[in-house]
Amino acid sequence: MQDLGPVLGTLASIVVVLQGISAFVPWLRDRMNLKPRARSAISLIAGVLAVASIVLWSFFPHTEKKTDWNHFKFETVTGKTFRNQKVIMDGKAFYDCTFDHVEFEYNGTAPSQMYGAKFDGIGFVSQSREVNGAFVIMKGLGLLNPNIDLSGIPDAELPGNKPRSP
Repeated sequence: MQDLGPVLGTLASIVVVLQGISAFVPWLRDRMNLKPRARSAISLIAGVLAVASIVLWSFFPHTEKKTDWNHFKFETVTGKTFRNQKVIMDGKAFYDCTFDHVEFEYNGTAPSQMYGAKFDGIGFVSQSREVNGAFVIMKGLGLLNPNIDLSGIPDAELPGNKPRSP
């Protein structure tokens, strides 16, 4: 709905410009051959389109700018030990951290980095269907360690994700 505002504004501008040009260009004025009442109606339509575009622009949410992942400012976590807890990964860079029986939550809202990490008993969860789907695909392709717990991912146990019997 928010994309309709600029379209209506553009239509209003085109109507006003054509009407203005027709006043100064004789061949266009003669071709349009509009009576004063018709010109008033066109002006009214242009006004309604302009007001509608302003209302749509004002009252409907605008598309948010996506996070620029190439120049992202990470929250840095260095040398910390995480034990028996959920660790939110979005927007964080972990340096030389230890993760002991933790559940990582990654929702794909911001990048995440890990350097020099030590792991023992980890699992993954996400609120994002897209991230969950990526985990299921990686597990199906054998790209994830089989010891990583994906039981928190709802799609991980779908019948289509289990190997076919021979």
